[in-house]
Amino acid sequence: MNELLIAAQESPEAAAKILAAAANVRRPNGASKARDYLDRMRDLDDEMTPPIARVLVGVLSAVGDALLSEQDEEIQGPFSLPNRWRILCVINHLLKHAEAADRLPLIRSVIAQGHSIALAGDAPVTTHLVRNTMRIRVSATALRSESD
Repeated sequence: MNELLIAAQESPEAAAKILAAAANVRRPNGASKARDYLDRMRDLDDEMTPPIARVLVGVLSAVGDALLSEQDEEIQGPFSLPNRWRILCVINHLLKHAEAADRLPLIRSVIAQGHSIALAGDAPVTTHLVRNTMRIRVSATALRSESD
């Protein structure tokens, strides 16, 4: 992980190269090393500086589609996070560490300039699904309250 953080300080290309190489390394359980990197990025707080966060958001928007395989998604069975959600969760965590003034431009770049089609297209869809799910839960709770 330290190697990735150092690379992100040097250049986006160096960080992208490390993540791309990690996508081709498989753990004994079948998960890729890239999946491990993504999971560990969400745990970083003190080490994640605004410049590193900005670089990694850009890198994930550029190479996110190529990082995780179907095997990475299926490794935990039917309750595993879909790959696109896993990457969006990491980007969300990184945005918390970016400078406040950089957040909106970074989100725009993920959608407008990113090469990761699934991320750019899935962000609005995921937001819509979460909102609708919350509405359904609220409605179900209200119905239960009325029937009591």
